[in-house]
Amino acid sequence: MTDERLDTNNNEDEDVFAKLASTASHAPTEMTEEQRETAKRQVEEYYKREREREEQERARENALPFQERDMYRKRHMYKGWMLEPVEIKSNSEIELLGCSPFVITRSNYGYRVLNSPDMGASDVDFYLGGNPNIHILPQQLEAIHNLRDWVAAHPGQNWRVYKTAAGLRMIRTDAPQPLDQSYVDVVNAIDGADKLYSRLCKEQHAFRLRISAQPQRIDCEYPGWSPYCWDQDEGFYDGQPTSDDLSRYEMAAMKYKVWELVEVIGTREVHKALVFALSYHDDSCRVNSPDATPERPHASEQYAELRNYWSNTPAMIAYDDVYRPNGMAPDSLWESMPGGMKEVLRSLGGAAETEDYRRIDRLAEKWCPERDFKNYDELYAEAHAIYADDAQKYHWDDVDKVWGYHTEEEIAFYPYWQVTRDADGTGSAIIRFLPSAKTDDKYDVLNRDWYIVVLRDPKCPENDGKVFKLKYINCIAGKIQDQLSPPPEFPEMVPVNVFNLRTGSDFKLRVIQLEGQSYYAK
Repeated sequence: MTDERLDTNNNEDEDVFAKLASTASHAPTEMTEEQRETAKRQVEEYYKREREREEQERARENALPFQERDMYRKRHMYKGWMLEPVEIKSNSEIELLGCSPFVITRSNYGYRVLNSPDMGASDVDFYLGGNPNIHILPQQLEAIHNLRDWVAAHPGQNWRVYKTAAGLRMIRTDAPQPLDQSYVDVVNAIDGADKLYSRLCKEQHAFRLRISAQPQRIDCEYPGWSPYCWDQDEGFYDGQPTSDDLSRYEMAAMKYKVWELVEVIGTREVHKALVFALSYHDDSCRVNSPDATPERPHASEQYAELRNYWSNTPAMIAYDDVYRPNGMAPDSLWESMPGGMKEVLRSLGGAAETEDYRRIDRLAEKWCPERDFKNYDELYAEAHAIYADDAQKYHWDDVDKVWGYHTEEEIAFYPYWQVTRDADGTGSAIIRFLPSAKTDDKYDVLNRDWYIVVLRDPKCPENDGKVFKLKYINCIAGKIQDQLSPPPEFPEMVPVNVFNLRTGSDFKLRVIQLEGQSYYAK
């Protein structure tokens, strides 16, 4: 929404929330029934006005020709998708011929996107965490079978099925596809269809079809930009790509085919309104270019990091279940892991990962019954038995709110320390952090337990000069982060590596009481 539209009734809404905030701040703990009803009514009225504004804006938007609309590229259900620049708009001549308009935008990840209000599409994402020699083909066969069933139940429809680097794209061509319940129904009928993509299409009132290669899939470096990211370690920066970046990407992308036509299901009809958009899509994707190289999944999409350490996904999940039952691995084990191995474990999808694997097992049994392979449960059980036997040497400790997963030797050698407190729950101390085993791993330094030497513990002086382990605490990690990378609003601060014995700094810790709870003071 534009700023002008947002300003409508702004003062009234601010008054509503000011009253609610005042009520929350000054009223007794228990609100009266009348106060509750008043607050509820005010909130309901606020959201009603918001819905009305949204509907009015949508009506104004829909009254414009598609090329002049901008809400379709301002919705941001996808990270980094908002604010895509427009590169090409179909001209008015094609509309005179009865063809549907479309707009080409440049994704913040580099590739180009065809945005159409009428050329209906559904994306199917393959789960790539299984055995690629066993599990990919059954997913493709199932999705196409589902689409054939759909077309059989809806005579007159026609769909083109394209194979992508990591799934399928299905485009309806016999007629413009309404973004109504019929679209939701066809998406729900296809196994593996991307539900988030379909929600996005409904949200933006237009279909979004990628028509050039993803930079990472063609080994092309591209400085992606996102309004939501500020950490350069994530691969984003606050600025647009240069013309040289775009030229380098376009030269590389010309050699690659984005989609391959697999099958046409239905009447084979292409509605006159979709002829131009479909032709532009196929030409841009190099569908009919036999010399173009098919785009391939990037290593990060193929669980490459996983396969460097575990033979299969069930083994990885068993490893995580055994060694990280509370989301924390034994210190000695975790500190010896390569960074990539840690990131894979941190990003595990939990029960969803297990169900995805079992789903593709069922598809493999259905479509390739002659193939002999071990399913998820068999692979998991084998790996779990091996890891569980080894993990018996570790113990989970939860003493004095200091928890961890350690061997008995570790606990005895470097016990955990915390600020010694008075009876009122307050205390202070001065400590020094000791070097990390991996000082070059910024994430690891900030997200693990630390070795420290206690310089001064006034309440327990016998701890002075001794080495302990300090449990990871968010507020202390924040203090370390501020020392390593001072906030930009404090330009006078100089970066200090607190883990360097020579140039590091002492840390003063103070525990205070606030509403009956102990906190580290900032």
